[in-house]
Formats: sequence, structure tokens, C-alpha cells
Amino acid sequence: MLLISTLCNNRAEALQILREAPNNSVILLPESVPLLSHSIQRYSIEKNLFIIFNNDVKIDGKTYIAMRGLDQGEYQWTVRKFKLWHTDFEDGFTPSEPEQFVEVREVKAGIYICYDCVVLFKEYDGLIDKQTEILMIPSNWDFNFELMERITDFALEHIPCLKCCVFSNSNTVSYIKTRTQEKRITKTGYAELTI
Repeated sequence: MLLISTLCNNRAEALQILREAPNNSVILLPESVPLLSHSIQRYSIEKNLFIIFNNDVKIDGKTYIAMRGLDQGEYQWTVRKFKLWHTDFEDGFTPSEPEQFVEVREVKAGIYICYDCVVLFKEYDGLIDKQTEILMIPSNWDFNFELMERITDFALEHIPCLKCCVFSNSNTVSYIKTRTQEKRITKTGYAELTI
């Protein structure tokens, strides 16, 4: 599986990455770059891309920060953010119940949207119980990148079934890590790694 971590902070940059990305890839876009599904369905179908993108949802009058999985132009799942940052509350978002376990092309994955990942130091047993192979963190993380490194390193060290961590961001750095490899990007674009 070819995984792609992205660094972009607007729709135009995200769409450029989708145009340039290799066919048959799994692409994780950042939390803070909302896209409309019709604008990316074409890339998903034509290039056989599994695209994980920000597409906030409104349910029963409440608005949730959400990431959606799109494969071959079809929605596969929606994951809503459960650990909100103070500005998320100020922007009118509602926290969700944790629902982070999904499948990405028959591979078990955990999606932790930005600040959700801070729970991993204490609550990583669920990833082990679900036999999670990929940890994906779409983010708008703009401070203390050392903490993000500690979180992903901790996950790789303590979760035996985990093969890879993918951190996609709209600020400064994005990366993909396994226990033996790392691909990092510090400017708009993407990093790719086959697992």
C-alpha cells in the first residue's frame, strides 16, 4: 500500500497534490483543508485514490469536525473529532464520541484528528485490541512539534501491530514513520512510503 502524507493549507494546494499523486495511493489530507466531495471524486475514480479529507458534518443541529474516506468516488466512512481544542469550541464545533477505527482498503486504521491524538499516551489499548496497522493523524498542529513526534514514536514503540504512523498537517511539517523508515516534508507537497 502506497501511503501519502501531505503538507498543504488551502484547497488549491490540496487539489494540486491530488493531481500529482501516484495512482493507487492512499492520501491523508490535513484537518484544516475542507474539500467538497464532488471536487475530489474525479481524482478518486480516475486515479484509483483512497482520499481521506476534511468534510465537516452537521447532525441534529450540531456541527462536527470530520474526516471522510473516499475510495473510487464512494464514501467509505466518516470519523468525527472527539477531543476539541479551545478554538474549535469558539468556532461552534461539538465534540463527538470516539469513533476512530476504520478500514482503508482492507487494512485496519485508527484516525485521530489533530488534538485527539493526545489520548494515545493513556488509551492505546484500543489500537491493540482492534489490531490497528496504520495510525493516521490529520492535523492543523501549529505548536510543539516535539509532542507530535513523541506521540507517534510512543505509538510505534507500544503498539506491536502498528506498522506505520502518518501525520498530515497544514503547518511546518508532515511525515510518515515506520519503525525503520521515515519520510518527512517541510514545504507544500507530499511524502510517500510503501508499507
